[in-house]
Amino acid sequence: MSERADTLGVTEPALSVILCTLNGEQTIAAQLQALASQETSVQFETIVVDNGSTDRTVEIVQHFAEGSRSVRVVAAPEQQNLSYARNVGVDAAAAEWLAFCDDDDLVGERWVEALAAALPNAQFVASSMDYRRLGDVHADSRGFQSTQIEEMFGRPIANGAIAISRSIWTEVGGNDEHFGGTGEDFDFALRVTEATGVRPVLARDAVYHYRSRSGGRAVFHQMRRYGTSHVQLYRRHGVGQVDRRRHTIEALRNWWWVVTRAPLAVQPSRRENWMRQAGRRVGRLIGSFRYRVCYL
Repeated sequence: MSERADTLGVTEPALSVILCTLNGEQTIAAQLQALASQETSVQFETIVVDNGSTDRTVEIVQHFAEGSRSVRVVAAPEQQNLSYARNVGVDAAAAEWLAFCDDDDLVGERWVEALAAALPNAQFVASSMDYRRLGDVHADSRGFQSTQIEEMFGRPIANGAIAISRSIWTEVGGNDEHFGGTGEDFDFALRVTEATGVRPVLARDAVYHYRSRSGGRAVFHQMRRYGTSHVQLYRRHGVGQVDRRRHTIEALRNWWWVVTRAPLAVQPSRRENWMRQAGRRVGRLIGSFRYRVCYL
């Protein structure tokens, strides 16, 4: 892993934003521009962790870095694993407060300001998610983590667009690299609560624009990965925490819906919703075999 930076040649940042990327040439420039345009007085740096890109991603990032001493590129090619890349980014970061974002989303204009304002009191802050700006016209204001912190297995969770103190990150050992690309954020939040008692707090003004997958096949594959990770999370955090009878009844109802509504897959206006539900169920079935625990 890269060594933590001792100096940036500028005022030491209060916040390090860690942006991991792998072949993100189509979208990363927009995210970097959104970070460069932040409405904030907070001194922050952007650490771009390249996880082994083979396209023009590094060239694009280096162009931004040449024009700003607050943008640095860190290489993490040893394994293509989001958790590993985030851990590398934290090792390279200069600040005691850490924030994370992805290369295909967009941070809101006051994202940094809102996170920094909430951190001293909360220590673990989650972004307020928006799904409409980047294309999900069917999303509403009640989407995941839009208005409240969600729960899994009776404990709070948060996605990867968070900010947290370095001390807590270090105490729990950062992201678990067994969760390579999906589920690592929920696992991290659950481990933080279990180990420290610190719960994520929603920063309503820290708006984060999420890019939803489009097209039935892409939605199916994404939800299948989510479903599989849910079983991995259940095995680690949920056994004994779930009402098995209630969960089984709900799972059977969902499978019944998927089977009986299969004709919806051929209707363009309803295909993505069916693919979303089917992908999640198939993912949980795969995960139940892979992790040898039943969580349908």
